[in-house]
Amino acid sequence: MTSIGIIGITRKYGSAPLLSAFGVVCLLLSGVGVQLHAQPPQRPNIEGIGEQPINSANGSPQSSPSTTAPNVSVPSVSLPGAATDMPATDGPANSSAQLGSPSPTGMPNSQDAVDPEAVVRRAIWQAVWGDPVASRVRQRISMYGKELVGVGSYCHAGKGSNKLKWQMRFAAADAVTNYLQISDGRLLWTSQQVEEKIQVKRVDLDPIRERIGSVRESDLANPLLAMELAVGGQAELLRSLYHRYDWESAVPTKIDQQPVWLLTGEIRRQAPVPSARAPIDQAMLSESKTGLLPQRVRLALGRTEQFPFFPYRIEYFRRKEAEGNATWEQLTVVEFFEVSTPVSLEPELFQYEVRETVEAIQDETSSYLPASPLHLTRQPDARTR
Repeated sequence: MTSIGIIGITRKYGSAPLLSAFGVVCLLLSGVGVQLHAQPPQRPNIEGIGEQPINSANGSPQSSPSTTAPNVSVPSVSLPGAATDMPATDGPANSSAQLGSPSPTGMPNSQDAVDPEAVVRRAIWQAVWGDPVASRVRQRISMYGKELVGVGSYCHAGKGSNKLKWQMRFAAADAVTNYLQISDGRLLWTSQQVEEKIQVKRVDLDPIRERIGSVRESDLANPLLAMELAVGGQAELLRSLYHRYDWESAVPTKIDQQPVWLLTGEIRRQAPVPSARAPIDQAMLSESKTGLLPQRVRLALGRTEQFPFFPYRIEYFRRKEAEGNATWEQLTVVEFFEVSTPVSLEPELFQYEVRETVEAIQDETSSYLPASPLHLTRQPDARTR
């Protein structure tokens, strides 16, 4: 459920290369029900970064002056089906997800070197356990001289609820593709509709929680718990990015005056440590059969107290050889903008009804089941060693 290719549009118009590319580039989709208006993505003003998407010399963004990171507070959370409710904590300051030398909130001090892998893990943690958030979304895909633009909206309830809604609409010629990903905290549904044909996938979250097992307060700092609960929405998007790409740098900068961590990563050759233990995570290390998988990613995560580690912008690139010179060509960019805290999230917002025209439902629950209960990953208590 980490991706949906633009299958219907490309199949209708017979663009086989574009179909393969879109299936690999992948779109993670869900959102709030709002009227959609197409807006061409604008090139952002990234302070301290050159005009090229990626520095041609080393493939990395240029550094900008470091700034002090904000303090981040975390709300009280509970895991449905867990043995206990977990009180508020100040983030994974004592886990392997800490960034540099942790402040009381687990955020890096400005003078410390920042571990980019830890920043991505912290973003996953925030997407699962953080506060509710809503935004609008747009995505542009450019390949083989063709461009596709999609617009939509997104929201999640956060606080470990797994409730989310993400919807997108893509138009190409006279074909329109609608995507919806929605979860009421028990079932995650993903539907793709091209004209009258609808494809539906489902993930049952209860078996995943049962496999994770009982959860205690100290587990909140375990990055594996957040990763394995990151099913659907931005949380799963970040989970897939973490497992697919080897993150090289995290630079404090600004995009359109918005303070962010700007990270770059390339395709992994081996699993990250720590790594989630479900089949979907293991599949992230599989080689691309088409050769079209984006080889480099640039990720902008929020660096503010209001929306910490929020994924404002994700850019995917592939290496292009021309006349003996290698450059990075942008394949797709996803932007979350007009970010806000929802005033209310009624239960009806996250309800989904399967239409009568749906012929079959593909169940993908088994792909998300961890290999073993969470307690087997806990470090032994020092007093019992």
